[in-house]
Amino acid sequence: MTNNSTPLLQMQNIKKDFFGNQVLTDINFTLGAGEVLGLCGENGAGKSTLMKILFGMDVIRETGGYSGDVLINGQKAAFSTPFDALAAGIGMVHQEFSLIPGFTAAENILLNREPQKKTAVSEVFGERLNTLDYKEMDRRSGAAIEKMGVAIDANMTISNMPVGHKQFTEIARELSKDQLKLLILDEPTAVLTEKEADALLESIRNMAAQGISIIFITHRLHEILAVCDKVVVMRDGYVVRDVPAGETSVEDITRRMVGRDVQSAAGAVRTEAESGGRTIPLNSPRRCLDSSLAFVSEDRRGVGLLLDESLEWNAAFPAMQIQNKFLKRLLGGAVKWRDERGIHKVTQKYIDELQIKCTSSRQKARELSGGNQQKVCLAKAFALEPRFLFVSEPTRGIDAGAKALVPDSLKKFNRESGVTVVMISSELEELRQTCDRIAIVSGGRIAGILPAATSSEEFGMLTVSQVK
Repeated sequence: MTNNSTPLLQMQNIKKDFFGNQVLTDINFTLGAGEVLGLCGENGAGKSTLMKILFGMDVIRETGGYSGDVLINGQKAAFSTPFDALAAGIGMVHQEFSLIPGFTAAENILLNREPQKKTAVSEVFGERLNTLDYKEMDRRSGAAIEKMGVAIDANMTISNMPVGHKQFTEIARELSKDQLKLLILDEPTAVLTEKEADALLESIRNMAAQGISIIFITHRLHEILAVCDKVVVMRDGYVVRDVPAGETSVEDITRRMVGRDVQSAAGAVRTEAESGGRTIPLNSPRRCLDSSLAFVSEDRRGVGLLLDESLEWNAAFPAMQIQNKFLKRLLGGAVKWRDERGIHKVTQKYIDELQIKCTSSRQKARELSGGNQQKVCLAKAFALEPRFLFVSEPTRGIDAGAKALVPDSLKKFNRESGVTVVMISSELEELRQTCDRIAIVSGGRIAGILPAATSSEEFGMLTVSQVK
C-alpha cells in the first residue's frame, strides 16, 4: 500500500432500495492504493448491488439511484454509466463472461481499443480506412497477459478455450487499460481449477505490488485469507465486519456471514443406475432428454435460464415442453392449458428446499443473485425427475452458508428418487464430501477412478500423471 494518507476509495453511508425493498443500509468502508479487500457475504447480502453502484451500472440509475457518497482519491464521484467508472480507472470482471466467442483472446483484450495504422488510402479518405496494427495488438495483449502472470494463448479463439482461460482473458482485458487503479473481481476463481486459482491469487499479489487496488469477491474463504489485506463481511445489506485479514478466520467470517456456525457437508451419493443396454447418440440433446437424462450447465445465464421470465416459468417450462407436465387437458388432449397451481406448487417446493432468496415465485430470474440463479437451474432439472443427472460446477458462486444445501439436495434427490448423479467440479474436497467415486481426467482421458475416501495425495498423483 502506498504512503498516501487519502484512501483510493471511500464508500460512505451507501443506501439502496429496489421498489421499497431495502437492500443496502449505511455501507461504509475504505480501500487504499495497492490494497486487496476481500468482500464476503451470502447470496443476496448486497455485494453485487454495492459493486454495481461503484461501477455505475445502468440498473442502479434505472431503479431510482442510491444515497450516500463514493469518493475516489478524496473527490466525490457519481458514475452514471460504466464508461464513467472506466474513465476513473475502475475495472470489473463479472461472474458472467462478456467475450465475443469468434474473436481471439488478443482481439477481446483490446476490443474497441485496437491500435491502428495509417495507409495511403486512409491518408486521403480519413481514419475510418485505417487498418489494424496486428503487431502492436500482439505486443499490448501480450503485455497484459504477462502482467497477469498466467500464460494463455493470445491467438486462440474464445470458443475453443477452456472456461478457465476465458476468465483469464477477461482479467487481461482490464489489465490492458493503462489508467487502471481499481479492479473488482467477482467470483474469479469459481470456474478455475485449483492450480489455475493458485496462479490467479499470485497474480492478485503482483497487481497489488504494482499499486492496483483489488476488491476480491469469492465464496472460497481460504482464498480471502491467503491474498487479502482486509476483509469486509456483509449480511442482509449491512457491513457486519471490517477487519484486517490477519485478525479473522474462515470460521469467524462464516459465522458473521450467516449468523450461525456452518458444518461442512458429509456423506456420499448412492447411485442406482438403470440397465446401460440402450445406445443414445451423441450431439442429440432431445434424444438425451427423452431418455430421462438432464444436465445443469455451469453457464447459468448463457444456457441455463430464461432470464426475463418468472421463477415458476423457469422451473416448469422444460418439464412442460418435454414431458407434457403441468398441463391440463380437455377433449382427449385436443385442448391444453397450463396447470398454474401445479407450477406454483413445484416451484415453491424447490424455493423452500434450496432456500432460494427471492421476493416470490413470480420474480424474474434476472433479478436474483448469481448463486440463487444457480439454484433455479437445479430446480429446473429436479422438476424433470430424470433418471440420470449431470451437474457441472453446481455450487459455482454459492456462498459458504448455502453451499452445503446443493450437495445435500443432490444426495436427497439421489436417495429418494433413485437418480444417478454425475457431478463435475473443480473443487476436489467438494467431490470427496459428496460422491461415491471420483474420476480424474488428465490430458483428455480418464487417468483413474478412486473411492471418494482416497487421500488427497493419491488424487493429486493422478492429476499430474501422463495417461498412455
